[in-house]
Amino acid sequence: MANCLNSSERTRIRALIVEKEDQLAEANATYLKALQSDAEQYKLDTGEGSQMTKKRKLSEIKEAIDSLQQEIENLYRRLRCGGLVKMNLRRKI
Repeated sequence: MANCLNSSERTRIRALIVEKEDQLAEANATYLKALQSDAEQYKLDTGEGSQMTKKRKLSEIKEAIDSLQQEIENLYRRLRCGGLVKMNLRRKI
């Protein structure tokens, strides 16, 4: 198969893959922490300053994980010069 991408495009896509995989690892770690914790919101006050943290819903984290996985798959497909995998067409009547 002929190479459809030049070397700078391949390098850029590989860098995006690394970035997205790091984000996916963080999202998975966040999801696991959220599963283990029962606190919805907490405040940290050190005496010098305070910080309020609120936990995100598990469904929001799961959606982010699914989205990142799809983005990574699409980037790998682009590296392989793959095209469209699935398309749904609807006709307006």
